[in-house]
Amino acid sequence: MTNTSRALVLTAMLASLANCSPSAGPMGSAGALPTDCRPTTASAQICLRPSNVPAGTFGTGPSPRSLGGFSVEINGGFVDTANNRIVVGVSHGTDDARKVLVMGYDLTTGNRSVISGIFEDPSSGMTMRGTGPAVGFIKDIRLGPDGKYYALNSPDSGDGATVLRIDPATGDRTLVWAGADAMFGQCPSGLGNNPHIMPSPWSLEVEPTGSFLMGFGGSPAGSGLGVLRVSADGRTCTFVTLAGRANDSMSVGGGVTLMGSDIRGLFLHGGALYATHGLTASLLRIDLASGMRTRVASSANQTSVGTGGTLGVGWVTYDARRMSLLTTGQFASNDTIVSWVDSTNGNRNVLEVAGPAYRGFQNGGGIWVRPSDGMILMAVDGVSIVAVDPATGNSNIFSI
Repeated sequence: MTNTSRALVLTAMLASLANCSPSAGPMGSAGALPTDCRPTTASAQICLRPSNVPAGTFGTGPSPRSLGGFSVEINGGFVDTANNRIVVGVSHGTDDARKVLVMGYDLTTGNRSVISGIFEDPSSGMTMRGTGPAVGFIKDIRLGPDGKYYALNSPDSGDGATVLRIDPATGDRTLVWAGADAMFGQCPSGLGNNPHIMPSPWSLEVEPTGSFLMGFGGSPAGSGLGVLRVSADGRTCTFVTLAGRANDSMSVGGGVTLMGSDIRGLFLHGGALYATHGLTASLLRIDLASGMRTRVASSANQTSVGTGGTLGVGWVTYDARRMSLLTTGQFASNDTIVSWVDSTNGNRNVLEVAGPAYRGFQNGGGIWVRPSDGMILMAVDGVSIVAVDPATGNSNIFSI
């Protein structure tokens, strides 16, 4: 290597350090995590792909790793700071008999608890915590202003959407809203044969008023895409923003044009709604009053906004320590992406992860920032929560 080459490498490393790149940390140090899993030869259990690690190895309590069925998925959720835990939806079982757990992961220990749903207790067998409607796929959960949990549930493999209210103390479930059900408020599709919009059962937000925000796109075909608002009592539905219909007179809000794929990654921050559009690898900011759509960032060539690496389009949260939006997930891919976005210019800083977060698949799992220290926690392989050091990219299994 020439002196010029060494100088270029050093410059790149210093730039990475300033941007929280994993190349900032020395390979011989684990940094903020117990074990350095970045070397490809790292063989400790905490460094392995989570699907190859037995249930209960890290953290105590019922484990998704031990659940049976065709597929186990830890999906989205939120950080419940009052109870020092992440609250997530976990689906398991066969496609024709899906079961769902709402689980809590202690932010300090990784210990697991069942908040609501059906699971098999080692001592007493199949156990149901809480009463109420059966559930199929809980893709996202949010905390409501009343202290209850609100879950976006898909009864049948992602083709429908309901909102459930869950009492965190008892696990009891109540149906608050159901798509295409005349008992509840529905937003019009503009189509005679399929008169109602069906939200995408992927992400949910709850406003301070208690109303629910859900994204939609192309269900039914020709109905456009955008975000709808369902009142807290489930009785009314209105559009926050709507684009992509043949009849432009039915559009709501202006700004960037959207076609194809649905709207996901809903996240309220700073009085605005942020959301992702997978087809154009875009992060959108939506004005809640006017419906105006602004493309904050995009890593697609045709709609590029900002500089840097790939934008995450699965989930969005806010990283207070780095004062940036944090995005994760790829469109039509299970590859792990952790990407910070500067909301003022769209520039992106992608973290190159190593260890179990790299060895496994994200599989649509959520991502969270631990308030106490800024550690990133994310679902990997559908069965575990993995801790990722934002300063180095090193990751360790946190709970399985």
